[in-house]
Amino acid sequence: RHSMQPGDEYLIMASDGVWEFIDSAMAVRIVDGMHQDGKTAEEACRMLILQAAIAWQLNEGAYRDDITAIVVYLHDTLSYIEHQAGPKGLGRPTLETLKEVDAAFDFPN
Repeated sequence: RHSMQPGDEYLIMASDGVWEFIDSAMAVRIVDGMHQDGKTAEEACRMLILQAAIAWQLNEGAYRDDITAIVVYLHDTLSYIEHQAGPKGLGRPTLETLKEVDAAFDFPN
């Protein structure tokens, strides 16, 4: 289980079909590489799904589990929210706000 922290850059949610052959460190490397190349979160998500599908093909042949993923670039999302809120907006989320979001979803380990 990972609790969200202010320095977190990405949120990656995926089905077990992704995690079967891709560990969290590899998923972060895939997403980070795409982000560093200027690709969108959607493109990073597609690459993560593609890499999972390739791993299934290499390990299981024609069979594969469902592969579902969501990738969020947290910095980009927070910047967008701040921009939309305007000069008197809600401000940057605090550690307490992140903890509230984390608790609301109560993600398992």
